[in-house]
Amino acid sequence: MYKDIGYAYLVSTNYSSKNLLEVTSLISNLSNIIKWQLKDKNNNPIKHYVHNHNVVPFWILTNYMNFGQIVKFYKHLKTPLQNKIAKDFSKFLNENLNTTKTKLTPTQLLSYLENVVELRNIVAHNNRILGFKCRNNTIYLKELHSMYISNPNSQRQDVFNVFIIMQCLLSKNQFAQLHNTIHKRIKNLNHHLKTIPVSIILNSIGFTQDWYNNGKIKQ
Repeated sequence: MYKDIGYAYLVSTNYSSKNLLEVTSLISNLSNIIKWQLKDKNNNPIKHYVHNHNVVPFWILTNYMNFGQIVKFYKHLKTPLQNKIAKDFSKFLNENLNTTKTKLTPTQLLSYLENVVELRNIVAHNNRILGFKCRNNTIYLKELHSMYISNPNSQRQDVFNVFIIMQCLLSKNQFAQLHNTIHKRIKNLNHHLKTIPVSIILNSIGFTQDWYNNGKIKQ
C-alpha cells in the first residue's frame, strides 16, 4: 500500500479525514524532521535518500520519529491500513498467549499504544511512577486481561496494566526478558528495604503480591 508513491506520508488524503487539524500537524512534523536532517552538517540516511533517490522511505523516517509521533501516525491512518498493522501485532499477542485465535482491533491497539506513550514520557523525564495513572483505561481484552484481573470493570490505568499489554508489542522471549528483569529488580529492592514491605511499592504501581510470588517465567 502506497509503496510506489513518493512521500505518501506527506499527503493528507492518505490519512483518515476524521481529524484534519491533527493530520496537518502530523504532516508538518514529519516534513520538519526531513528539513532538519537536510540542514545537518553531517551525513545521514535522510540526506542520502533525498540526494540519491529523491525520496525518503517511511522506514528510514521512522528512525528519526519519536514514539509519540509514531503512535499519532497510526492513529490517523485509514482503517484498512490500521487493520493490517493490528493484524501484524496480533501475532505477538498470540505467541505470548500460546494461541492463534486472538485478533487485535485498531481501537484496542491504539488504546495500548497511547498508554505506553504516557508511561514512557513519565520515565523519560525522570518523573515518579509510584501511584502513576494513565488518563484512560486500556481496553479490556478477555483473552489477555482475565489472566491477571478478576474483575473486567476494575481500573486499568496503572503501570502494571501497561506491563500486561506489552504482550501485544513484544515477542514471547522479549516479554519474558522484560518480566524477569522487572522481577529481579523488585527482588533486589526487597533485599534493601528496611522500613516498609516491598508490597507497598508493588501496590503503588499496580503489581500484585501474587505476581511477585509466582517468580520468573521461562525465556
